[in-house]
Parts: sequence; C-alpha cells; structure tokens
Amino acid sequence: MPAWSFLVFCFCVLRCEASATRAWQANNPAAGVRAAYLSPSIYLETEADVESYVAKLKAELLDIIQSGKRARIS
Repeated sequence: MPAWSFLVFCFCVLRCEASATRAWQANNPAAGVRAAYLSPSIYLETEADVESYVAKLKAELLDIIQSGKRARIS
C-alpha cells in the first residue's frame, strides 16, 4: 500500500471519529461545577470542613447528572 493511501485512510478514520464525538457531545450537554467556589475558604482544616465540602460537591454533581447532563469539574 502506498504511503499516501495509508495517510488518506488515517485521515478518514480520524474525521469519522471526530464526527461521532461531536454528535455524542451534542446529544449529551455538559454543565460545569467550579469546585473551588463550593468552599467558604481556600483551606480545609478540619474533618468537618472536608465533610461539608464533599457533601456540597456531591450534591452539585448529582443535580447535573440527574438533569441528564455531563458534569465538568473546573
């Protein structure tokens, strides 16, 4: 097989994969969670701070997932 035909094949495969990915993303919208904004301070110093933060993060993520969206953490 000539090198150019292999390159054409690879290009076609990659283009098809990209198209499938875009279609999947269009059917599965995303919503973002800014994890740092869920904490009242920049430090978690106690177990209670960690428990509170994790509970808030979990609630936000579950709300997004239950609404049929993908969760994106930033």
